Amino acid sequence: MKKRKEKEEKILEKDIEEFLKEKETIRNIIGRIGGKATFANKAMNFFWLVAVIVTFIISIFMQNTPRLIMIEVGIFLISLKVVYYFHCQARVNHFQFWILSSIEWRINEIVKKLNDLTEESEEKE
Repeated sequence: MKKRKEKEEKILEKDIEEFLKEKETIRNIIGRIGGKATFANKAMNFFWLVAVIVTFIISIFMQNTPRLIMIEVGIFLISLKVVYYFHCQARVNHFQFWILSSIEWRINEIVKKLNDLTEESEEKE
């Protein structure tokens, strides 16, 4: 009985260590995928903001350029930004799906182990 408890404790300790390693790995991956704003993302946001503002300022103050064309260019830039956001969100959604699938797989494995343990305990009784 005592050996069994020690064995179960060792298994639990090993599972906890694996969980902590997986947790750290997932944190790193989420940071790379889109969990945190990187310098490249900030630079791209700044570029889009400046481009849109400059386009609209040019359309207001410049009399020689057709205003409609400049406004269309500004709207096009905003549309590109929206498409970029959709792309980033799709990447995050794919990763979330992958995580949920992984969690489901782990839960199924735990349920199998639990069923095996209950069968063993019933056999011993």
